[in-house]
Amino acid sequence: MVEAYFPENLPEALRILGDEDVIPYAGGTDIMVGKSFKKPFLYLDKISELKKVENLEGKIRIGACSTYAALLRDERIPKVLKESIRQIASPSIRNLGTIGGNICNASPAGDTLPILYALNAYLRLESENGFREIPIREFITGVKKTARETSWLLTEIIIPSGEYEYSYQKVGARRAQAIAKLSFVGIHELTAGIVSDIRIAFGAVGTTVLRDQKAEKELIGKKASDIDIPATIQYYEKIIRPIDDQRSEAVYRKTVCLNILREYLENELTEGNRQ
Repeated sequence: MVEAYFPENLPEALRILGDEDVIPYAGGTDIMVGKSFKKPFLYLDKISELKKVENLEGKIRIGACSTYAALLRDERIPKVLKESIRQIASPSIRNLGTIGGNICNASPAGDTLPILYALNAYLRLESENGFREIPIREFITGVKKTARETSWLLTEIIIPSGEYEYSYQKVGARRAQAIAKLSFVGIHELTAGIVSDIRIAFGAVGTTVLRDQKAEKELIGKKASDIDIPATIQYYEKIIRPIDDQRSEAVYRKTVCLNILREYLENELTEGNRQ
């Protein structure tokens, strides 16, 4: 029999985390298909503090136990994040699965992760001794690996408020209920035809989300119509290094990634700027 704890509030959950070696979970949609576990579980679904969504000082603070379905209904959540959530599994999974679970599972194919990387998301971690906020890129360290220590709990995801011009694509074996073979998000802002901001991220093509800020800086400040698309594609061709696995082949992943990137640069930036 598996032992479990059912805290009613956040301080109680943090106390248990400080005293016991437990596995925190809320929706449990990934645990259900996992291996057997020897550690006790810490069930977080009863903690209302972890389900709040607040817009404070230009930042949206999303409780880690917010379900996908709840976020889809919330008008404060950016459309680009909702776009990825709509393509996660089935309605029954979206009713249970949480954004915090998607992050802490740290799967390279995690649907929300490329968007959160592109949005420069920060994560709030709490323990009995205090809290800290770190960029998501520093939290996820590898396949199924994070920087979370056993006494710390992910409590909030923090992203800028507002909407963005974006392009999002998820490539899977079918249109619904499929794990991503790869995913892409491009977020940009044009000011009088000049690229004032651009962020590009790929999912499921490495051990973590691929986002290269050096490449982005090369594009910022240029006229959208003057972007050297072949040179940009050539640069990404060097840094995209996917692997073969049961879902797809590395060659396919890389080819599709570069095609999607080219389409984004040509259609969303260059041609869109001429209209």
